[in-house]
Amino acid sequence: NNVDVTFFYGRSRRGMLMATNELKKICNYHSIIVSGKVQHSRKSSTIFNPDKCVSVDQAETVVGIEPVYALSSGLRKSVLLNAIHEALQVVKELFEGMPESLSDEALEVLSWPKLVDALAITHQPASIAESGPNSPARERLAFEELCIQQAQLALMRWNLKYNNVQSRKHQQRLPTSWNDSPLLASAVEALPFQLTQSQQDCLAEMWSDAIVD
Repeated sequence: NNVDVTFFYGRSRRGMLMATNELKKICNYHSIIVSGKVQHSRKSSTIFNPDKCVSVDQAETVVGIEPVYALSSGLRKSVLLNAIHEALQVVKELFEGMPESLSDEALEVLSWPKLVDALAITHQPASIAESGPNSPARERLAFEELCIQQAQLALMRWNLKYNNVQSRKHQQRLPTSWNDSPLLASAVEALPFQLTQSQQDCLAEMWSDAIVD
């Protein structure tokens, strides 16, 4: 089946130039690989503004399976994918010094990947099986989310059971102003500058919110 490729970036001069440049790139290749969302109709299939158009010798740069993200006006898919790639690198560095929530034995029995690997697989699946809702990576993330929800519920129950009983006594012991807090007052005095009145008002407002919470 034939698939039409359409470039359209608006009727403005800038949009026409962008479409022309994309067409020039294609004309320079004898054979190309096009990656994008295929829209089907009764008579034809079309890729509207493809994500990538590269020569055959650059095939390794085209991802076989890409997840679909909701975009807003002015946010391109390529920009979002680059941001996600960088975020996954940051997560990988952060998790190097953190222990796994599950033991190696549990991961082996369940055939689940490590948490950092599950995040990477979910956003960059290598096969259809890895992108499915029942994939080991998705199950691992669902398990982590359920654990977090259960932990939050346990904390809320503990707070309702114990903190509410002592809330009045505890609130009476708290300083009513940040100036009366020895720790916070000493920290402000150690600053190499004087707080402005607006900064002091902001600090007082945050202190009031902290007491209420």
